[in-house]
Amino acid sequence: MQRPDSKTISIEMPCDMHTHLREGELQNRIVPHFAWLDAVVAMLNYKDPLDLDQILTERARIEELIHQAGGHAELLIAPLMNEGTSADDIDAFAANGIKIVKVMLKGVTTNSHLGVNRIRDMYPIFARMEELGMIASFHGELPNVPHRWAEQAFLPTYEILALKFPRLKIVAEHISTREGIELIKSLPENVVATLTASHMMITGRQVFKSESAEEVLFPNRFFRPVAKEHEDMIAIQQAAMSGNPKFIFGSDSAPHTPEKKQLPNPAAGAFFPPELAIPAIAEAFVNLNKLDRLDAFLSGNAQRFYGLTPSKRQLTLKYGEWTTPEYIEGIVPLLCVYPMYWRIDDNGTD
Repeated sequence: MQRPDSKTISIEMPCDMHTHLREGELQNRIVPHFAWLDAVVAMLNYKDPLDLDQILTERARIEELIHQAGGHAELLIAPLMNEGTSADDIDAFAANGIKIVKVMLKGVTTNSHLGVNRIRDMYPIFARMEELGMIASFHGELPNVPHRWAEQAFLPTYEILALKFPRLKIVAEHISTREGIELIKSLPENVVATLTASHMMITGRQVFKSESAEEVLFPNRFFRPVAKEHEDMIAIQQAAMSGNPKFIFGSDSAPHTPEKKQLPNPAAGAFFPPELAIPAIAEAFVNLNKLDRLDAFLSGNAQRFYGLTPSKRQLTLKYGEWTTPEYIEGIVPLLCVYPMYWRIDDNGTD
């Protein structure tokens, strides 16, 4: 990484280890925004269940969209574990180069109706994944718990899993609380967390009508786990900037069409494509004089944990005030009509 001369920053090409690239026609529009990254994890928790052939077809489709966009992103896919997932399914995933499986309980977020009822019922599957060196990526919230406390209620599960499966690679997705940050730091090295730019920048007071975090005021900022308190936001920023290899960038960008966001109970998920998220993160690191740790958070930590080849490509950001658009691909992004001071240099990618 090159330190800024007040006008430019050069970093290794970032990796985004948690995206929702959506399905069908919307996917055609979303994938090009991520194609230029170095690596992308696409979560496949779709509305309908996918068998192995459909999963492989979906991977090939996204790879083709990346190619059509002129991108070079290495694609990793994460099919969803469901009640019917067997050890044979895990073997088939591994045989086809799939190293990540997404895990979430039913009822916690978008399309979680296809998740699992109880984590402990899946222990034989985790044991097989451990044997094969695979990664279990958890949306760590409990259902039927108020938004504000759903993550904290799940945190003891990570401790249990780390103890029972000491060689299983475990990802705690989008940690959003001080308690979660402290727990991840205390657990063995096989347990890491992805952190979002959303949780680094937004508090619940900028999303909800009250501290109960139940009635949404700004739907484009509503995602799960929900944004929490100022102290939680600061803890996430500090973790991202710590250089600790346990903390990895994953945007959890999850676009929804306007009609789904304008419902009385809007769909959970915020659209935060990398052309907005990466400059926002860089600005935070610049402001707190932590640029020497930006590459680790955006790429190096992911490369080590997920077994990716270190990038030789660079990304340049340039200084200059600009305002984010109101819509991208017809979708209101997390930060819309928002002033920013760094942006990606279209001529500064190799």
